[in-house]
Amino acid sequence: MKRILSFVLFALLLTAPAFAQVSILDLSPELEKKCTSITQTMTQKLQLNEPAYIQLKALNRNRMAKTAEIMRSYSNNDSLSLEKLREVELDYEQQLITFLSPKQMEVYATYRKDASDFMFVAAKEKM
Repeated sequence: MKRILSFVLFALLLTAPAFAQVSILDLSPELEKKCTSITQTMTQKLQLNEPAYIQLKALNRNRMAKTAEIMRSYSNNDSLSLEKLREVELDYEQQLITFLSPKQMEVYATYRKDASDFMFVAAKEKM
């Protein structure tokens, strides 16, 4: 009986962190599609191999999930939400450095600037 109880307790301890992470990284189908599109574009521009693509996809999913959570949680406080979004962006770029080469980081900097300019123009057109 003790063995069965120990086994069940051990199994619960192993699976609990996995359940906690799923809720954080759940994206709506629309965000998941956008994440895949962004990751594919970045993969082409940065000339990533498959392992780097997998890392980038996980990183993009995490960033999008955190961004969505910040937008929900701090919708009434623009300055705090902006601060939190900057923290997410800084963390994202620090994690990129761990698997991108210096040349790829240069390409990423150009991609990021171009993507920011495009998003700014698109947002301005909606006004």
